[in-house]
Order: sequence, then structure tokens, then C-alpha cells
Amino acid sequence: MTLNTIDKLVSNEGWNIQSWRFRYGTELWVIASPLAEQLDQIREITEGADIEAIELASYFNNEGSWLPVVSAKNISEGLEMLEQKIKVFENIEEWKQKVVGTFSRIIEVNDGGYGLSIAVNEKKETIFFAPDALNNPFFMRTYFVLIEEVEKVETAAYKDRLGIIERLIIEGRAVEPSLEDSKREYGIAEFHLRYANNAKYTAIKLQTR
Repeated sequence: MTLNTIDKLVSNEGWNIQSWRFRYGTELWVIASPLAEQLDQIREITEGADIEAIELASYFNNEGSWLPVVSAKNISEGLEMLEQKIKVFENIEEWKQKVVGTFSRIIEVNDGGYGLSIAVNEKKETIFFAPDALNNPFFMRTYFVLIEEVEKVETAAYKDRLGIIERLIIEGRAVEPSLEDSKREYGIAEFHLRYANNAKYTAIKLQTR
């Protein structure tokens, strides 16, 4: 298990990671943030009243699935899942900034009840949804390549890599966001998250033509 992205964020950029057990059940939360105090406060919500804890878990699993938050059976699995999730976003500054803003807003609207649900589902505050950069089909695109094909791509000259990936896509050995993904709200983000959590694939970033 390599945790290059986590190591970079923690060692070079001062991020923090905390893990704690679900209030009910045996799974763990594994969550990252640049601000340690945010993690303390998020933990308090997950361990608080039933409604606030359930609403936060629901948000993390749905509209907030782009955040650096995973649930896992154990800490090793959790760190590996977190690595796979955030390595897609590590070079997107808008994502890093919005992580801080969204965690702050979660803490602000929490009222021990349905405060978060109202802010997300009724008021539809934009802070709670994936940043625009994750839905822009024209930024440096992330492709997902089957692990056994990665060496073929990475050992080629940079100018040849996109062509190789395009051939792998035709052969069904790599995937890219579709036109339908780019048109749907949060479609690109959903695509990234779906394959980032698939252990058969590795993310490769390339500038689109």
C-alpha cells in the first residue's frame, strides 16, 4: 500500500488525518483536513445526537462524496481508500480550498438536528456541492487505466501517452468521462469517484487535446 498523496498533503502541506469508530457498528471514519480543529468538531457531530450524526453521514455518502472522507472496516483499508479518493483531486487548488470552507459550514449550520439537511436539500447552499473545477471537461483530464496497463502508458513519451490511452479505451482497458458525464451536474465528479474507489484502476492525468 502506497500513500503518496496522503504523505504529500500531511508532510508538505500540513494536512491532518483523524480516524474514529462509528457511533453504532464496527466501521471507522477516516477524514482529512488542513485544519485539525475542524476534524475535532466533525467528530463531535458524528458522536452527538442521533439526527445530526445520521444527517452528516448521509451527506458524506451523497452530496458530500467529493470530500476527503471515507468509511472502512479498519484503518489500513481506510487509508488506502482515502488515498485512492483524493489522489484524483490533489492538484486542484479549488478542491483544497473548498474542503476547508465546506467543513466550516457543516460546523456552522449544525444545530443538533436537521440544520445540515435544510442547508443542503432546501436552501441548496453551493458550498456543500462539488467545486466547479471537478465538472469542467476542459481541464487536465484524469483517465483511469487498468493496473496491468499502467506501465505501458507511463514508460511512453508524454506526447504519445494520450494516443495509447485512447487505444486502451477502445479496447475496454481504460475509461474516460463521457459527453453525458460532462453535461450532467456533478457528472465528472461522480465519474472520478466511481473509478477512484475501484482497486482495478489507476488514475493518470493528461492534458486533453
